[in-house]
Amino acid sequence: MKHFGLLFLFLFLLLLAPARTVAQLPDGATAPDWTHTDIFGNSHNLYDLLDEGKMVVIEFSATWCGPCWNYMLTGALEDFWEEHGPNGTDQAQVFYFEADFSTDLDDLYGLTSESQGNWVAVTPFPI
Repeated sequence: MKHFGLLFLFLFLLLLAPARTVAQLPDGATAPDWTHTDIFGNSHNLYDLLDEGKMVVIEFSATWCGPCWNYMLTGALEDFWEEHGPNGTDQAQVFYFEADFSTDLDDLYGLTSESQGNWVAVTPFPI
């Protein structure tokens, strides 16, 4: 009887799990417009950037995420930003979006024990 209960619980949880998780919009979909203010008070609007013909790259991360921090330290997005951002070809805009709503500026500046480091110092594009 115990095994039947575990099997039932497993099947119940399996039914609750989404069939597919997608980290990007499907082909042909339209991204919803948004306006956000970065940590320095500058406002950015997605549709305005797209209307200017720019590619928009969004990095979702969390200040406590070790692999995310290691990726930022590679400089890959910084190199892309330098080449294609406002001081390069000006064909793209890059944003860092903090994915953890409990994060504050102290975390972004690496002033808390939960943060992997100073994200502001290694991120030349809007946060």
